[in-house]
Amino acid sequence: MAAAPAAALAQSPRMIIPPLPPPDRPLFRVEVTTPGIETALDAVRRELAADPLPGRPAIPRPELPRAARVDVLPAVTGLVRRVQKARRANAERRIHADVTSELAAFCDVNDCAAANEGLLLPRHR
Repeated sequence: MAAAPAAALAQSPRMIIPPLPPPDRPLFRVEVTTPGIETALDAVRRELAADPLPGRPAIPRPELPRAARVDVLPAVTGLVRRVQKARRANAERRIHADVTSELAAFCDVNDCAAANEGLLLPRHR
């Protein structure tokens, strides 16, 4: 009884499933394009770029001397980094000295010998 419906489905042209495309080919393509939304600030910038002083004649900029056109930003940045590095080195030296003095004070009261394997025993005087 089950063989009859299966035979009928096998002969039906509507039930043919096409083969899957190869895995390297995309199944579909989606492309989303949105128009650029211009804000009020963008519009002002665009207008100022086209004509900075509307209705006024453009004022020519004076040519700066060559010394005024030197880029000092790398020199200032380097100076700031050297100052920061020196401050850090001084702080590390102070911290190292503090830790060393605290450890020496601790070892004056306790036995800090390596033979104790981490055990802190009071010193016998």
